[in-house]
Amino acid sequence: MTDAYDNGVRKPSALLQDVIDGKTALGDADEAIQSWFRLWVYQRADAVLQHRSSDDRRAALSKEPAIHREAIEAEAKRLFEMRRKS
Repeated sequence: MTDAYDNGVRKPSALLQDVIDGKTALGDADEAIQSWFRLWVYQRADAVLQHRSSDDRRAALSKEPAIHREAIEAEAKRLFEMRRKS
């Protein structure tokens, strides 16, 4: 057994990593893992928005995993608009 198991059960962190790596489709993951993944997307989008210039934000976004880049970009746009209005 590897570190991904605890008493024969996959650890939640390993299950999340499978979704991030694209080994498990998001829709196939447990609701708790899906929720945790959405938090991960939010955190990645927030990290992208920490960059001041749009060029820096584009560069940061390009470094995100290609499989999730679209979701991170959509969340970053949502956050940007929400923060701009407040």
